[in-house]
Amino acid sequence: MATLVSPFYPTYAKNLRPFRPASDLRPVAELIETCFADTLDADGRRYVRQLRYIADNPSLLRWRGASGQRGPVPEAGFVWEEDGKLVGNASLVPFRAGKTRRYLIANVAVLPAYRRRGIGKALTQACIHYALERGNVSPWLHVRAENEGAIRLYEQVGFVEQARRDTWHSESSPQEITLLEGMELASRKRGDWPPQRQWFNTAYPPIIQWQLPLKIAWLRPGLGGWITRLWHGVFLRQWSLHYRGQLIGVLTWQSGAGRKTVLWLSLHPAYEAMSIPVLLRFARRRIRASALLALDYPAGRSAETIARSGFKLHQTLVWMRWMPRLEQ
Repeated sequence: MATLVSPFYPTYAKNLRPFRPASDLRPVAELIETCFADTLDADGRRYVRQLRYIADNPSLLRWRGASGQRGPVPEAGFVWEEDGKLVGNASLVPFRAGKTRRYLIANVAVLPAYRRRGIGKALTQACIHYALERGNVSPWLHVRAENEGAIRLYEQVGFVEQARRDTWHSESSPQEITLLEGMELASRKRGDWPPQRQWFNTAYPPIIQWQLPLKIAWLRPGLGGWITRLWHGVFLRQWSLHYRGQLIGVLTWQSGAGRKTVLWLSLHPAYEAMSIPVLLRFARRRIRASALLALDYPAGRSAETIARSGFKLHQTLVWMRWMPRLEQ
């Protein structure tokens, strides 16, 4: 594999330096809360609270270092200091995709009074250099689709859009499920796995699967899949929808302590409009009404059908990967 060389050298301005958890954690939490005040959702607010709690309990930082646990604290990153305070931040979050180590650049934030001076660009370039030096794999990031200014900034330093994803949240009370004549909804069977795998890879392309909270190996039927889920502490329920004897879709319900319930759809493309209302309304009735259900799906795909099934669009994220100029 060719070695990727960063065009950004670590001759940073005096205001830019590496992130130091012990001293920077609380200022970074305050910065994130200030800069993303209009878009911070429940998960984001929980993340900020976690950073503050760890900052106030230094023993947790020492335990994290000794145990190798990542938790909410960024593995690395860079901050910008000016006027005696921290005014900018960019974090690096590592992921494993098989034997490949990838980095996600996250929480790129600059206080409003210090924007439009190239600080965000300098922080992002420092993160690109760090990621390439340690992984030889292009870093990724994601940004809200409506943040056109940030998208242009990332394009200027070499990021290229790879995918757009919609996140949906349940918002209404459970709705009636209407099964058409010839429809059957039951627990997923072993024989449903081959088409489910194919449809899952279409809805959740392999190029972005490394960052999903669900691994495709966890979906497998049989003893092997059960052992894999047990090993990772994952709880899944899966249901299949058949129409006139043909499998047309599989719903996966992923639940975990302390987080929302996530739904995954693996659907026959010709029957998507028919299967989405049945499966999503089934999920609303099968899972207690007070639970928040989240669904990740390709941006714009079946949006009206999902909305009519009791879900509201939460956000659209643009996934971008840094690419050397010869690859673009």
